[in-house]
Amino acid sequence: MNKVSKWMTTIKLCFFSMLLLGLTINAHASHLAAADIHVDYVGTGPTDYTYKITLNVYKSCEPSSIDLSLSETLVWSSSCFPGSSVL
Repeated sequence: MNKVSKWMTTIKLCFFSMLLLGLTINAHASHLAAADIHVDYVGTGPTDYTYKITLNVYKSCEPSSIDLSLSETLVWSSSCFPGSSVL
């Protein structure tokens, strides 16, 4: 058997093993469906670095989906302004 045939046999074996494994395991996930983040400048001048940050989070309505909290923590950093902040 040459190298190409051995390689193809190995690839086929891996593919069918993953296929069989995928058919036998049930997956359960609890994650968000989608999220949007919007940043709007609301400052009054060139040195007023004030922004409004809006986070919209969407979840599935299925009974097994996760619960959403009323607030989220946002951690940011900037190369222009050293350090980071938590909002």
